[in-house]
Amino acid sequence: MKKLLSSIASIATGVLTFVFLSIPCFVTKITVAGVTTSESASGWELLKEEASIEGYTLFKIFAIVALIIACLLIISGLITLLQQLGIVKSKLNFCLINSILLALYTISSVVAMIGVIIMGNKTSLEVLGQSIASGVGIGIILMLVVGAIATIISFIFSRQKK
Repeated sequence: MKKLLSSIASIATGVLTFVFLSIPCFVTKITVAGVTTSESASGWELLKEEASIEGYTLFKIFAIVALIIACLLIISGLITLLQQLGIVKSKLNFCLINSILLALYTISSVVAMIGVIIMGNKTSLEVLGQSIASGVGIGIILMLVVGAIATIISFIFSRQKK
């Protein structure tokens, strides 16, 4: 069972990426006269829009890179799973490919989160009793956490026994 954890983590990370981009990735809280309202934008909404805010391009590029890697993770995870179950025979080390893809996914999630942090810093302001505070939403945080955990699991459990 331990040898399958790497491929299962890879498949789960790839699938959950699409879910996490549906959850709010960018949150804005507006306070006027003591009344606070909150607005949020999912990752898909951020990818559709065009904005000239600093950090937006960084988020958009690396969110798309994370999506591409997520698709590759699903494919790689399935091939690795089939190889570990003995259904597919290959001399290629798909466990290593899987681990590298997970590491790249985690790096792209970190950079996408940095883009959201920069966007939040550029859109936050306080004027005449009104304040706008923007920041990172739970979707991008979950992408980063799940990617990091899956990468650690992959590096621990994907070692080939000789």
